[in-house]
Amino acid sequence: MPITREFLGWDGPILPAVADFIINRYSDRSSLDIESVVLAVPGARAGRRLVDILADKCAKMSLLLVPPRVVTIGQLPNALVGGDVRIVPGIVSELAWIKALSSSPPEEFREFSTYRPGDRDIAGWQSIARDLSAALADVHGAFVDIAAVASIFPTPAGLDESARWRRIDALYSGYLSLIAGHGQDKYAAQRAAVRDGDFQTRYDLILVAAYDLPLATAEVLRHTPANVIALIDAPEEHAGGFDDAGNLDVDYWAQASIPIPAGTVRVAGTPQEQAFAVVDELNKTNRGYDQIVVGLGNPSMTGVIERTMEMSGLPARPAVSRQFSKLGPATALTALADLLDDDRAENFAALIRHPDILDYFRQTEELGETADALPALLDDYISEHLPNRIRSGMAPERSASAPIRIALEAVSGLVSELSDRVEPLGQWGAAIRDLLGNLYRHRRFNRFDRTDDAAVEFLEALTRVLEKLRETASEGPLALETTASGALRFAMQQVSDLMIGGDDGESRVELLGWLELLCDDAPVLLLTGMNEDFVPTSVASDGLLPESVRTALGIAGNQRRYARDAYALQAMLASKESLKIICGRLDSDGNPLRPSRLLFAGAESATVEHALAFYGDGKNAGDLPVLLPHGNRDELADLPLPDLSRPPLSKISVTAFRDYLACPYRFYLKHVLKLLPVDGELLEMDARHVGTLTHRILNDFAASDHKDSQDPRLIDQFLQERLNAHVVSIFGADPSPMLQIQSRQLSRRLTAFSRFQAESSAGGWRIVAHEQAANMQIHVSGGSILVEGRIDRVDRHRETGQHRILDYKISDARPDPEKRHRKRKNQWIDLQLPLYRRMAASVGVTGATEVGFVGRGQQENDITLMLAAWTEDDFASAYACADQVAQAIHDQVFWPPSANPPPFADGFEAICRDRNPERARTIEALSRALAGAGGSQ
Repeated sequence: MPITREFLGWDGPILPAVADFIINRYSDRSSLDIESVVLAVPGARAGRRLVDILADKCAKMSLLLVPPRVVTIGQLPNALVGGDVRIVPGIVSELAWIKALSSSPPEEFREFSTYRPGDRDIAGWQSIARDLSAALADVHGAFVDIAAVASIFPTPAGLDESARWRRIDALYSGYLSLIAGHGQDKYAAQRAAVRDGDFQTRYDLILVAAYDLPLATAEVLRHTPANVIALIDAPEEHAGGFDDAGNLDVDYWAQASIPIPAGTVRVAGTPQEQAFAVVDELNKTNRGYDQIVVGLGNPSMTGVIERTMEMSGLPARPAVSRQFSKLGPATALTALADLLDDDRAENFAALIRHPDILDYFRQTEELGETADALPALLDDYISEHLPNRIRSGMAPERSASAPIRIALEAVSGLVSELSDRVEPLGQWGAAIRDLLGNLYRHRRFNRFDRTDDAAVEFLEALTRVLEKLRETASEGPLALETTASGALRFAMQQVSDLMIGGDDGESRVELLGWLELLCDDAPVLLLTGMNEDFVPTSVASDGLLPESVRTALGIAGNQRRYARDAYALQAMLASKESLKIICGRLDSDGNPLRPSRLLFAGAESATVEHALAFYGDGKNAGDLPVLLPHGNRDELADLPLPDLSRPPLSKISVTAFRDYLACPYRFYLKHVLKLLPVDGELLEMDARHVGTLTHRILNDFAASDHKDSQDPRLIDQFLQERLNAHVVSIFGADPSPMLQIQSRQLSRRLTAFSRFQAESSAGGWRIVAHEQAANMQIHVSGGSILVEGRIDRVDRHRETGQHRILDYKISDARPDPEKRHRKRKNQWIDLQLPLYRRMAASVGVTGATEVGFVGRGQQENDITLMLAAWTEDDFASAYACADQVAQAIHDQVFWPPSANPPPFADGFEAICRDRNPERARTIEALSRALAGAGGSQ
């Protein structure tokens, strides 16, 4: 039966127009009974929204609604073929593909792929199966035989693509055999329906915005005897842009002019600046939140836009966050699977940070409320000892605190049934259900809470998947063997992409993906991420179906994607009351982006405008500060201003002077508030670790009988023994490969130090003190400050009696004392060596005293002495600088921050808002406010 096309026009959103069409066609005076009507919509959200609109309109017209059956375009083949046909479930289809692929002999599999996962790597096989299924969906969706694909390819040098597709054809035959007892392949059923005329005919079928149907589905529609109506979101003047089934005509829309009004396009810089622009546009829009939608041309921008909106008091409802994979139970199970796969310390650290895992710990008698301290305790432990494996045997110095050991035992108990054994996939269900029961046994889910309700939906969906696996994958050909983590990942993958149904009823600005926007009825649209490769999407290369082959076979490719997106943009421009397009110049890594080609498909004048906006002087507003909800309050107003009610510091370290000279405010954060950054994800030694390890070894040497030796071999032998002992003591007997490499690097430097030390001893210098505590008082107006330090080493010459104070910089390349301490001749940036000389008397050193560094020389494995060539006037200048800093610290002069943040990460970047474009302006404003308040907070 021919398909009827109905053009709904562009006077407004399509869904209300569809509802009006249905009411006019099917209602009588008292009811709208459309139980025998099937509505095919692009996605589940569009279907739910269409039924809601129908219900609202029927209520206003006092019509009793008997709702229709709603299916998505992907589900349409199941609704079309004969009633006796059973389409194989998706989970069974995936299992069959994995079995067909993994059972293929290695020599035959090499014709298909150069990478073959391990026999029990179900995740690896699942990835290949999904890639192949997607390619075959394109092939079958275009009503093309696999054999036809094989005939298209020439036989190039190297991999024979025609042979690959012959192998795929054989794999497909094996796949069909495996699913034979479970149902029919969707595409094979469509072919059979067309061939045999076996269709379901007991309904009217209405296609809603089905402008991108697979060709196979369109072919079935042409043969079905059902009454098919294609409702097209376009005026009839564009009838030439659609075929008889309502599908897009690619050539028509690829060449169409897109009339983008002047002032519609706004250019911003980074994704954060695009988010600022979104907030700015939302604040200009005098509409309710439910009347606005933010379109995500680039879905990766969801997070930054949502966070920026929330900071600005604009409630967001991102579609991406409604995925099951983002929910607490799903991410907790993923973290557990990661730990089961690999018990690296960072996996354990990620696990115990999970709110659901922490809540589980809180319910244990041994941990209770101390569970909240676990992340910080583990961060400290990892940053100190850099463990390779969390369960590895630990030397006494590596012993973790009691809460960490208890947490590790609790996790081991939680996953005790999920050992390293291998079982058929369908037999892991009971153990996984027990895991969930134990993990959530104390939690009471509130179905009236949106988050809890979604979590319950996920757990119920996962339980259904586990039951299906028990039925189909416990024994027989689909009983794939895998580990517990493999079973967890496979089961979660089946539900991770599903969307959570329902709504919390609150008015929020919806964030939607590009393909959902055409069926959204909000009158105001802010369209972000309008950059090339996002809108329109394009595939630069496809290993199975390159663009040339897609074109030859009539399979949808980049040209069709462009035509689809060109039509969608034109329809949205015509049907929305207000539409603003935002595109960015840079991605999140600072790489340049190109504007979408769609912006240049209109009139020449508009094309010039968009080109100038994007490639012009960059002044197009988009780099605005975040607009917080409370008046004109700026984001940086949350900077913790110095609390002058605290008592002044009574003592500081020698190295603290360097911190104050660099930035008084950072000094306050570090030395007054005692904020110390901790990196719980370190995989290798940082400068602190290397320095600590080196100092321990050299202190052992200075305290040993070898300290006066002139034999570099004996010195080196001692140092290497101490290196090995300390590495085991600090990092355990199983250090990571990176730690082993770093240890070998330090080993070579210690060998070089041995040569330096032997020459120093032969030159008459003896080590007379090491790791020596030193101190002095600096008297300031209103009191005094105790300065404390620890001198690495003091040498005295045997003949002259002269002393030298040395600081180890073994890992630093040519640590020049002058460059380390002074930026210019009279600008001190560090006072370490001058202060060591000033406090020398406290360690019994008198008379002429030199100061310097022992560090790397010109060559990587060359250790040398670098003495400071300062005069007494230079030292006097340094002492005066120290007195001034001590006075400022006593007077609590910690504001303003330095105008130039350090060029390296010090852990305070977020607090100090180093990268905020309004940093300087706001610090100036806060400084004025602080001065006006008399210097107090």
